[in-house]
Amino acid sequence: DDVNTIFYNPAGLANLSSKEVNLMYTKPWVGLDGIDISFMHGAFSYPLDKYGNFGIGITQYDVNGIYLENTATICYGYDLARLLKFDRKILAGINLKYLGWSVKWDEEIKRQDDPVVKAGNSKSSFGVDFGLYSEPVGGLKIGLLGRNLNSPDVGLYYENKVPQEYRFGLAYNFGDLGRFEDFTTAFDISHRGQEYSEESKLQYFFGIESWINFHTFGFRVGYNKTDITTGLSYCPRIKQGTIRLKIDYALLISSVYTESMGSHKISFGIEF
Repeated sequence: DDVNTIFYNPAGLANLSSKEVNLMYTKPWVGLDGIDISFMHGAFSYPLDKYGNFGIGITQYDVNGIYLENTATICYGYDLARLLKFDRKILAGINLKYLGWSVKWDEEIKRQDDPVVKAGNSKSSFGVDFGLYSEPVGGLKIGLLGRNLNSPDVGLYYENKVPQEYRFGLAYNFGDLGRFEDFTTAFDISHRGQEYSEESKLQYFFGIESWINFHTFGFRVGYNKTDITTGLSYCPRIKQGTIRLKIDYALLISSVYTESMGSHKISFGIEF
């Protein structure tokens, strides 16, 4: 329900009614020897009233300052119910993405007679995502996503296509339960058509989210095959309620990299 939907399901962008900016920093697997990975992203959304919503997103993935992945996304979301004269939301969204990566070869590798190294140290391509989102009955939310539908080739010398990924999700908002506001449970399942690691092609995700004190404080917990996640949100309203700040923190505990002190995410957002 915020501008980060650009990275998860572009259809959700049509749900936003105000301009939003969000910046996030992630530090995966803190404490692992020899590994220094960071992930950053920024996103911005701009409602176009009856013409839908527009958004942009930028991400950077950095491994030890040696390998970099960069993505730039243009996103558009629209409520098809306006055209179809439906009472319930039927949101659709599309992402057009620039995908690029680069690597710093060391001198020893450069001296080797390797066709991949000789081909250069960077490659880019373009990808397409498409998503749908609906709320068919009160409290129920359904989402469908197709990611990298054109299987962009990012191989430097040999072909290396980004696998298509399909994701289906359900969420149900039980409303207010005592002091807990908008108590919501969610389930997602995804399939990524990679040629490696048959075991990790199919993924599933469970989650719970709720709020207290008039949506000022939020908490969430999630689970999949490799991680347990906990998260907190603080969302004060300022300037007579017209501006809303959002600060999120999440801790991911990995069942694979058990020697690490977890992955940490922090983000700052503003609605105006």
